[in-house]
Amino acid sequence: FSTDPRKPLAYRIPRTSQLFFLAHRNLFTTRFNMNLERCVPCEAKLSISFNLDGSNKHILREQTEPLGKVLARIANSLIKAQSKAKKSKPNKGKSETPTVLHVGGLKYKVGLNPPTFSISELPSSLMAGFPVCPKLEMEFGELKFSEFRWFKERSPNAPQDCWMEVGCERMFTPSNLDIGLKVMLKCTPGNGSRFGEPKELVSSGVVEAGPGTCSFDNRHMFTDESSLRVVSDNILADIYAQTDLSKTVLYSYCAPYTLEMDYRQNLIKKELSGYNADIVCLQEVDKGAFVDSLSPALDAFGLDGVFRIKERQHKGLATYFRRSKLKLLQQYDVMLSEALTTDPLHRELLEKVSTNPSLIEKIENWSTMLQVFRCNFGVSTCLTPRPAVVHKGLRCL
Repeated sequence: FSTDPRKPLAYRIPRTSQLFFLAHRNLFTTRFNMNLERCVPCEAKLSISFNLDGSNKHILREQTEPLGKVLARIANSLIKAQSKAKKSKPNKGKSETPTVLHVGGLKYKVGLNPPTFSISELPSSLMAGFPVCPKLEMEFGELKFSEFRWFKERSPNAPQDCWMEVGCERMFTPSNLDIGLKVMLKCTPGNGSRFGEPKELVSSGVVEAGPGTCSFDNRHMFTDESSLRVVSDNILADIYAQTDLSKTVLYSYCAPYTLEMDYRQNLIKKELSGYNADIVCLQEVDKGAFVDSLSPALDAFGLDGVFRIKERQHKGLATYFRRSKLKLLQQYDVMLSEALTTDPLHRELLEKVSTNPSLIEKIENWSTMLQVFRCNFGVSTCLTPRPAVVHKGLRCL
């Protein structure tokens, strides 16, 4: 069985496979569709999935295994499940198109690497007035070619066939009228020429009331999209927000739920998106927040991001840039303590601070990072709150 996508599928199915379809055609109805979902040279296994009378099946097999042998295994499994099925005499099958195999009066669709969502999740926290953006990762397709349909319950715990369609964009912002209701997203992956199997995502919880008007809502009114805009923000790593000191002293004026990561991420995403920034520099970013929350949301707003975790810590720096205006040419991540002690450019500064043993010891233990990226308009950097050295004369924004 060849996995070369340049060859028509009809040429890649051996005759034994065609005979299999004929010999067991009585087992299937027109509701049987077979898809070769994943078949890439860099992986040892191929993925075969199909739906039989409403039941989804998924099988992983070695790419070197003949297709006829794989299909025979499927047949044996189905024979056991449908012991009453009768065998019919084999007839000659034919492949009329590269993707449809005709056997008698039946058609079997075989698709190679269709667009597929490898990850599809809705956020756990939904608030009225705050955008809901799913976490989506794709294979063999692009989000811009995919289709999205949002639904909400007409009433609490309503059956899904009674839900109301409320949007057709990648994001959906619930209103106060949606408080107490669940939302659902039906998304269909696409690649510009065809669509894959749709996904149906239902929120785990209901839409909750938001905090009302936020301080950043007023700041949003003074932003525009006519110039190059840069935003920098320390978003407070979750590890610092959940300490006893934070809850009882530093942020004792905050209700406990407002320090939870899910709640704060809703506010952070809405605030950042409202600034219409072309470059966003963030400090104290949890790795999980970057992957699961910030990047899916900001990507939907047209921003790409890069992340650098700090040494010996669970947080780091994230820099986002608007892909319609900026093109990333190069990225550099510099540990400032390492740059000071190893780069000849800073030899004079190193000699001066070395006269103070306690100072040089503190500097050597610093985990402060300098994140640098070079775009088509020049060089910009994102610093942690305590910048000490600008590496090799790079300009800071």
